[in-house]
Amino acid sequence: MTIIGAISSMRRHLTYYLCDGSTLDNVDMFFLGLHNLLDLNGKVLVLDNLAAHQNAELRQKLKSMGAILLFLPVATSFFNPIETIWAWVKYQWRNRLLDPTLESVDIDFLVQSMVEICDNIPGSIV
Repeated sequence: MTIIGAISSMRRHLTYYLCDGSTLDNVDMFFLGLHNLLDLNGKVLVLDNLAAHQNAELRQKLKSMGAILLFLPVATSFFNPIETIWAWVKYQWRNRLLDPTLESVDIDFLVQSMVEICDNIPGSIV
């Protein structure tokens, strides 16, 4: 399970997409959904070095939506504010999985737990 996400500094909100990997198709689908939700025209997208972000077609598509692309240098994830959010999400998720009262864990539990965590991130984290 992979989470693709974006935060809005103005709305203090996380938009995310649970999928089976950070493939170009999944990243493209995420940005299309984000554009439909927020209208990317004039919005600055801070992108890391994920291979899909380097794809020329995806870059062109984002620019045609009016997005302004800002790429972080290699090995500078500490400059990417969403990394703080992912660290918090992973911490919360691991704590749920380590709960000694859990009898079994299946994919539905994993997905539902991730959705509940992502939908309830405190504003102080975002």
